[in-house]
Amino acid sequence: MRVRSVILLSLAILIIASIGVSWVVQPIDDLWVENPFWNGLSDVQTILKPVRLSGLENAELLSSNSTILMLGPSLAYSETEITSMRSYLEDGGRIVLTDDFGTGNSLVAGLGLNVRFSGQLLRDELFKERKMMPRIFLVEASPETIGVKELVFNYPTVLTGVKADEALAYASFFSEVSNSTGVGPFPVMALLKMGKGSIILISDSSIFINGMLDQGDNLILLKNLQRGALFIDEAHSAQSRLAQFRNFSAAAYGLFNHPEIKYSLAAVLIVGVFKVRWEDMDEQPDEVEETLRRRPEWSRRELEELREARRRAHGEN
Repeated sequence: MRVRSVILLSLAILIIASIGVSWVVQPIDDLWVENPFWNGLSDVQTILKPVRLSGLENAELLSSNSTILMLGPSLAYSETEITSMRSYLEDGGRIVLTDDFGTGNSLVAGLGLNVRFSGQLLRDELFKERKMMPRIFLVEASPETIGVKELVFNYPTVLTGVKADEALAYASFFSEVSNSTGVGPFPVMALLKMGKGSIILISDSSIFINGMLDQGDNLILLKNLQRGALFIDEAHSAQSRLAQFRNFSAAAYGLFNHPEIKYSLAAVLIVGVFKVRWEDMDEQPDEVEETLRRRPEWSRRELEELREARRRAHGEN
């Protein structure tokens, strides 16, 4: 087998192996719907089956009777996306934004709202569930909190600029925030009206991850927050290389699954394979070089003369 064939075969094996490994190895990205581990959102995907959104530029075209989950965004929102979100909310849509250290502020500020995620770590030494997981039991009565008696947060922050009639839940009177001498209660969940719609802010990006969904009444709250069709924003989650490759592979598979593309690609591959084989057959080894490799003590000049004499005898060029 010639070097060219070996290289092409090795490249094909490498591509196939890479695709296979990317689908066998489970993604571990934080707040990702395909991540089945404690920090993923696979349970949200399994239970509620939200439609995954890869962009928000045209979100205003979604049904006004719908909800978009923005769970722990790690990338800021662009002006185009904010404009789209404003139209979506004013037409009656609902946004559920969970955040801790401030990425979501780019959206709420762009919408002209006064509430912010403070970025200061909330602690409650009296009411907590293991280590630093505050228990939230000061829950206001509302359609969004029906059946919710207690929530469990995971390294949350607090909300600032919340009006009394906007707050849905508070941390306890014994809670504290970092770099502050004040004590609670601090607002940790709020509902803000905008046009015909509403945006719900929760000051913990990971309240709905797999490891937290069964804590307290977190799952009940998530189900209560849904109104109409459910979507989940993936455009603002920073993906690992593995997740990016998996998405690319899935998109490529969907593209190549079209008959006209699939059969055209198969024809190209067949022609390429036969072309390489024909070229390999045409590339005969130099007999002088082969002989000298085995018998280095022989004379190159004499071997070349013998080769020329044989060619003349057979009428070869």
